[in-house]
Formats: sequence, C-alpha cells, structure tokens
Amino acid sequence: THFALTVDEYGEVMGLVTVVAVGFVLLNLAIVGQMGGDPVAWLARSLTVFAGVMFLLASLYAWSLLVVVEMPLITLAKAAVQLVFAYPLWSVGVLLAACVPAVVSVLLPMGVFMLGTASATVLIITAGTWRVMRRHLSESDL
Repeated sequence: THFALTVDEYGEVMGLVTVVAVGFVLLNLAIVGQMGGDPVAWLARSLTVFAGVMFLLASLYAWSLLVVVEMPLITLAKAAVQLVFAYPLWSVGVLLAACVPAVVSVLLPMGVFMLGTASATVLIITAGTWRVMRRHLSESDL
C-alpha cells in the first residue's frame, strides 16, 4: 500500500527515527563499555561509533533535502547517504562546524545560548549542505 506523507509528517517520522537511532547507539555503547578491553569490544565500539557518525552525517543532508525536494522518505534517505559518501570530508567538516556554536555558547550568557545556538547551528548546516545539494539538484528542484 502506498500513501503520501506531508512534509510535516516526514519530519515527524525522521525525528522519531533520529531519536530511536541515537537511543540504540547510546545503548550499544553502554553495553560495549561493559565488555572490557578485549579486541572484540574495541571492534564493536568502533563499528558503533562509525554507525553513529554516519547517521549524523546522513541526517545533515536528509533534513536539508526534506525542505527542498519532494521525494519518498526512503529515496530521501538514500540520497542523503549517497551525498555523504560523495563528499565525506566536506560532510565531516560541516558536522564539526555545526558543533562550534554549542561549544562557544557555553561560554556566553544563557540568553545567547537559548536564542543563538540553534539558529547558528541551522545556518551552518544549511550553508554547508546547500553547497553540495546545489551541485546535484536540477533547476526545477531548486
């Protein structure tokens, strides 16, 4: 059965998937942390961290694509992952740059933290992902 979701519903689904994925990564890291320092634990920890970072990188593009193009959620997720693998260094750079406002805002007054952090983070993510998406989207999508 095929049914169409609105952008708001896509956002809700993506938000739920994000919360569940982060929960699984944190739970897995807690379990792996109890395994000790043997090589299997290090491998499991490394794979978990890799999966978590890849999910964060794909999320950068998925949220940006969500507001720009209309496509099924699965296609949107695949496109986000493809963009991450097409531009891995740029994607990591955007993710690290998006963390800067949160780190800097800890040193500033609470009002700046509450009002400026989210806006600055979204601006950095949007500017960084837009540069990549502009190369791959057609004029009709823009």
